[in-house]
Amino acid sequence: ETYGGDVSVLLGIARIYDMINDTEAAIDCYKRVLASDASNCEAIACIASHYFYSDQPEISLRFYQRLLQMGISNGELWNNLGLCCYYAGQ
Repeated sequence: ETYGGDVSVLLGIARIYDMINDTEAAIDCYKRVLASDASNCEAIACIASHYFYSDQPEISLRFYQRLLQMGISNGELWNNLGLCCYYAGQ
C-alpha cells in the first residue's frame, strides 16, 4: 500500500475490487477514500449502493441524503432516494 493516501489510486483500486466482485474489499477502499476526502461523490454513491443491495436501505438513504446536501441533484440520485424510501417503508 505505497499509495495509501492518494485518493485517485484508492478509487482505482476500489473499482477493480468492484469489477472482480470483491465487495467487502471495495467498500473498505471507498471508506478509506472518504477518510481522506469526505466529499468524494463516487465513494459516497458506491457505499450507498452497497448498503442498498445488502438490504439496508435506511443506511443507504443517509448516504444519498448526504449527496443531496452537497448540492448534487440528478435523476439517478432522486430515483435511488425514492427506492430507499420505498424499501425502508418511509
